[in-house]
Amino acid sequence: MSYDNEEHRVAAAQEEDSVSAKARETGQILKDLVASIGRKTRTVAEEKTSQLKEAADDKNIAVKDARDIQMLGSHIDSIITIFDSTMDGIRQQPYDEQQKLMVGFKKVLQEEIYVINAQLNMAKRLKGLEPSAEMGSEEKVKEGQ
Repeated sequence: MSYDNEEHRVAAAQEEDSVSAKARETGQILKDLVASIGRKTRTVAEEKTSQLKEAADDKNIAVKDARDIQMLGSHIDSIITIFDSTMDGIRQQPYDEQQKLMVGFKKVLQEEIYVINAQLNMAKRLKGLEPSAEMGSEEKVKEGQ
């Protein structure tokens, strides 16, 4: 009987080793799965963070644009009035004429944008050349030489 007992112990030990190996393997799989989920979560969080930062930047830009437009004050009202009256005048023409007029008006507006951009760039360059308001008048004279 001792032989049967020994076989039983060997079989039990092998089964215990097999269960232990399966537990280690399952543990490793679980560890890999958790790491994978962590990486995925991190990637998604980084994407969402960058999207939120971009949205905040867009909001800041929109606020700044609105402030810049408000600075134009009454000028913007007259610009809008002229634009609206021009569009109304175009809409009163036959469709084939409307197409030609709108193409021409679009070209005029594109040229105006070109002029605005050129003046904006000039203002930026000239602003860079202005002496600092913090400088004393003697320093301004010396800088101009």
